[in-house]
Amino acid sequence: MIFTAEIHPSLSLNDILSVCRLLDWNPAVKSEAESFARTHGLQQGLYHGLHIRLTDSGYQPDQYRKYFAAPSLTKEKVLICTDDHEEALRLVGGRTRFLMRRPNDEPEKYQHGRDWRVKTEYRDGRSFGFNVRRSREAILDGVTDLILLAGSKIIPTKLSSFSEVAGYLGYSHQPVIMKLYLFRRRWVEKIKFAILWWRHFLS
Repeated sequence: MIFTAEIHPSLSLNDILSVCRLLDWNPAVKSEAESFARTHGLQQGLYHGLHIRLTDSGYQPDQYRKYFAAPSLTKEKVLICTDDHEEALRLVGGRTRFLMRRPNDEPEKYQHGRDWRVKTEYRDGRSFGFNVRRSREAILDGVTDLILLAGSKIIPTKLSSFSEVAGYLGYSHQPVIMKLYLFRRRWVEKIKFAILWWRHFLS
């Protein structure tokens, strides 16, 4: 078995979607997502979704500020999915249209006092490229957010495999958008991203 956060661009989109349709959510997790959506009036396809990944990604909060200034985000509700609730709250700055679930737990550092991007060596001989530990509760929180993000109009962000998976599970043509990020050449990626950004906010 090979683990990777990316879906290789050579794979057929129809094959990927056919597998995604076979997936079923844990009833308790699905119920929590649906309850949040009802409480906040989130109807499928009628709200934006933004994934703010921090911790072991190496991204800084300021890199996400531009998304809060987009003209089309002044009208519809925006769901925020994140692995750092406190930093995301600072970015939101009290704007009531930006909604976040309060997590039951969040990722934490396996080696306290060290950087998120330090390689972790486990006692059983396994290793992982980042200094992060996720509890069962944090993982379930992530799946709940994934369900909610899949029902949104996903705002394209660079290198978010979380958004990519939500796109494949989503309600519309988002899988095509997310698949374009897998081009390896940086200049191609930047051009594609610029086109997607333009289409998203002018559509």
